[in-house]
Amino acid sequence: MAGISTKGGTVMKRLTGWLFAFCAMALAIQPHAVQAQETYPNQAIRFVVPFPPGGGADTLARIAGEAAGKQLGQQFIIENQPGAGGNLAAIVVKDAAPDGYTLLQGNVAHTIGMSLYDDPGYEIQQDFVPIIRLGSSAFILAVGPNVQVKTLQEFVELARSKPGELTYGSSGNGGPSHLAMEMLKSTAGIDVRHIPYKGAAPVLTDLLGGRIDAAFLTLPAAIPQIEAGAIKGLAVTSAQRSMLAANFPTVAESGYPGYEAVTWFGLMAPKGTPAEIIGKLHKVFQGVISDPVIRQGLLDRGFDVVDNTAEEFAAFVSSETKKWAVTVEQSHAKAD
Repeated sequence: MAGISTKGGTVMKRLTGWLFAFCAMALAIQPHAVQAQETYPNQAIRFVVPFPPGGGADTLARIAGEAAGKQLGQQFIIENQPGAGGNLAAIVVKDAAPDGYTLLQGNVAHTIGMSLYDDPGYEIQQDFVPIIRLGSSAFILAVGPNVQVKTLQEFVELARSKPGELTYGSSGNGGPSHLAMEMLKSTAGIDVRHIPYKGAAPVLTDLLGGRIDAAFLTLPAAIPQIEAGAIKGLAVTSAQRSMLAANFPTVAESGYPGYEAVTWFGLMAPKGTPAEIIGKLHKVFQGVISDPVIRQGLLDRGFDVVDNTAEEFAAFVSSETKKWAVTVEQSHAKAD
């Protein structure tokens, strides 16, 4: 019995020693973790953008990133990772350490991708923490010079009278400008034939030339041509009228309540990023997009800005994912 007692005592001493060592380690680590969050950021931050340099999304990231960097005292380094409908950029950020030093410019393509691709390599709602929506950009439904309509309802009536005869262009299969029309087709019960292009520029060229009948165009590209009388604008796709095109009704106003199809861009972090860092980033970027000068600069580039919380952005991402899944299924859209 004495031998058993001695052995048990030895085991207990070892267990007690391990427990004290573990607690000491935990206490040593915890202050460092808290300190890291309190001193965040203490190095440059990667802002991964799923588009090439020079476009609207890249410009938005650079404007917001530069302003936020000044407030945080650290540079935002824009890292362009285009390809696969935004999937490559998302995977890069998903696999990064959740420490606030690698962030994603999440956008509408990431919510579309959840149903457009069999395996995009990430789950937008599971692998990322939404921080803030930075800006949204509406489309405007425009028709070419040979299409004799002045309103969306007239366009719908014309399409119903000529099922499958009218054509529309988009910047590519599965993209927002494609699915915006597919949503309208389903909502309005019309049949308009899709002509996919490799980018938005040739869509506008062929619309101006009358080689296609209609297209959903970005406002900065469309407004000058509409004002020149080269094409006609019918309705915008945002839930409310855009400040860039205040004279044009929304699709919802034109007889299709609930319709909304916009491109949007926001800030996201890898899952597991500390809540304190998420809160700090939200506060800084909310201040950035609330600045009147920056807000006007973004508006001039086609972006509507709406104040939003991280929770509101998360709910928006969820609703967008569900909405586009329905449209992708109904249209049988496939990625290029």
